[in-house]
Amino acid sequence: MARLNEADLEQKKLERKEQIESLLMAIGLPIAIMVMFVYVFGGAIQTGTDYVNYVVPGVIITCVGFGSSLITISVTQDMVGGLFERFRTMPLLPSSLMLGHVIGGFVRNAMATTVIFLVA
Repeated sequence: MARLNEADLEQKKLERKEQIESLLMAIGLPIAIMVMFVYVFGGAIQTGTDYVNYVVPGVIITCVGFGSSLITISVTQDMVGGLFERFRTMPLLPSSLMLGHVIGGFVRNAMATTVIFLVA
């Protein structure tokens, strides 16, 4: 029984590490894209105005798509792992399970959008 608990703790550590990595990727991706497209490729394309005005909306849409894919993956992992079945035995609203994932993704996307505007 003790080995089972140790295995569960190791699994939780790995899950926490994956969450930190996804948060860093959600913040690092817009920085990398902005630096690459504005400062590396920006001089090669003449738009008549600042090139950053054309890049920022595309980077925001890319980061929102990336964030929504992270939400989809985490919901799928929770459903396959049996977390939703365990929560269904508790007196919770069914919508609260999905709402938790959506609010977390919204906060992550809001942070990524803020980083985009700060870099731009």
